Amino acid sequence: MPTHTVNLNGTWDFVADLDPKYHAVHGGFHSPAANRRHWRKAPVPGVWQKYAERYDVFEGVCWFAREFEAPALADSATAHLRFGAVNYLANVYLNGEKVGSHEGGYTEFALEVTGMLKPGVNHLAVQVDNRATTIKWPPCLGYFNYGGIHRGVSLEVSTGAALADLRLEAVPVANGWDLAVKGGVRQGAVTHGPPDQSDRSDQAGPAGPAVVRVSSEGFSWEVPLGPGGTLNARVPFYDTPAWSPERPHRVPITVELLDKGRTVLDRRELHFGFRTLAMRSGKVHLNGRPYPLKGVCYVYDSPVTGLVMAPEQIETDLHLMKEAGCNAVRCHYPMDEAVYDACDRLGLLVWIEPPVYCYHPGDRETGTRFADPQWLALAQQMAREMIAVARNHPSVAIYSIGNECNTANPEAEDFFRQLAATIRAADPTRLLSYAALYGIVGPIADIVDVLGINSYWGWYDK
Repeated sequence: MPTHTVNLNGTWDFVADLDPKYHAVHGGFHSPAANRRHWRKAPVPGVWQKYAERYDVFEGVCWFAREFEAPALADSATAHLRFGAVNYLANVYLNGEKVGSHEGGYTEFALEVTGMLKPGVNHLAVQVDNRATTIKWPPCLGYFNYGGIHRGVSLEVSTGAALADLRLEAVPVANGWDLAVKGGVRQGAVTHGPPDQSDRSDQAGPAGPAVVRVSSEGFSWEVPLGPGGTLNARVPFYDTPAWSPERPHRVPITVELLDKGRTVLDRRELHFGFRTLAMRSGKVHLNGRPYPLKGVCYVYDSPVTGLVMAPEQIETDLHLMKEAGCNAVRCHYPMDEAVYDACDRLGLLVWIEPPVYCYHPGDRETGTRFADPQWLALAQQMAREMIAVARNHPSVAIYSIGNECNTANPEAEDFFRQLAATIRAADPTRLLSYAALYGIVGPIADIVDVLGINSYWGWYDK
C-alpha cells in the first residue's frame, strides 16, 4: 500500500532552556519522564518569537515535545520522521533516545525511526538551537533569525517498496512533448536524495515491484522497471500547451509503482508544467524565446506567523507581485513547497539559493570558511535538500550558489566551483546564478549562467 502519513502538526509543549549544556546531558528535557507542567503550549509549525513578548528577540536553545499515536509496524515496514524545516540546529529524540541531528534552517530532512517507534503512544522531543554562534550558513544575518520548528512535521510509514528520487522533465519533440520520468525504488519509506543501491528492489517475485504506471487525464502509460529497480521512462504528451508565467498551464500526473499482481505499492500525484529553459547569447530563454525577468527579491516575514509560511500570506504576497507586473521572484533561502506550488499555479519563475550569504573574509586571508570541508559539505547538503523539494516544479528556474560574498578571496573560487558542480549534478535542467554586491564578481562569472548585480542606490554609504 502507499506510504501512510501521520500529521504531527498542532499543539506541542515548549520551553526556553536557559541552561542548555546542563539539560542536554543531565536535565532530561528529552525524556518522556520530564516534568512539563510549566512548559508553554505552542503551535508547530511556529517560531518562538511569536509565542510571547518575552521571546521577541530571543536567540538560544529551546525544547519542543509531544506524544503521538503510531500504528504497529509490519516486519517489512520502515518509518521516518520528516521535518519541513527547523531553524537552525535540531537534535531529535524519540522515546528518550536520540534519533539524529540536522543543521541548516530552511531545508527539509527526514530521520529513520523504524527500530525506535513503538505501537501506541510515542514521545517526541526536539531541541532547537538558533544562536548566532551556532549558525554556519548564513554567517551574516541580513534577515530576522527566527527560531523554531517553522514548517510541517510528519511520520511516514511504508510497508514495502516505494518510489524514490522521482524526477520529471519536459522534453520537446516534433509534435508536442515527452515527459521524462526518472527515479528508482526503495524498500521502505520515501526519502529525498538518490536511491541507495543497497535499498533498491531487485526481487522479481509476485509481490515485488515490477511496473511503473504514469497516468494523466484519461490515459496511462506503463514501463517495466530496469535493472536494480531503476526507472527511466518517456511518456508522450501531444498538443500540450507550454507552461509560462503568462499561461501557467499544468497537467495532473500520477506515478504509481505496481507489483506483478497489479497491486499499487506506492503512488505520487503531481501537477506538472511543460516548459524549456536555456541561456543563449547572454539571455534567458523560456520555451525557445528570449524572456526578460521582471521581479522582486523576497524574504518571507509575516507580522502574524513570522517565518511560518501561511497559505493566506503566500497568496497575498504572490498576487501582489503579479499585479505589479512581475514574472519572477528571487528568494534568499529555500522556500516551503507551498510557495513553489503557488508559483506554479499563478505563474511566477522562481530563483532560489541555499543561504551562502554575505561571507566576507579579507582579500588575502587564508584558512577561511571557504577552505573548511565542513562548511563546504553543509552548503552542498543544503543545496541538495533544496533541489529535492523544488525540482519537479515548473516555476523553479534558477538555483543560486551564493549572495554577496567576497569572491576576491583566494579560497572562494574553489568553494563556489565545488558547490556549482554539486548543484549541476543534482539537477542539470535549471540555470545557475550568483548575486554579486556592487558588481564584485571575480571568477564567479565563468561558473554561472545568470549574474545578479546588487546595487543599493541611496542606501548604506553608496
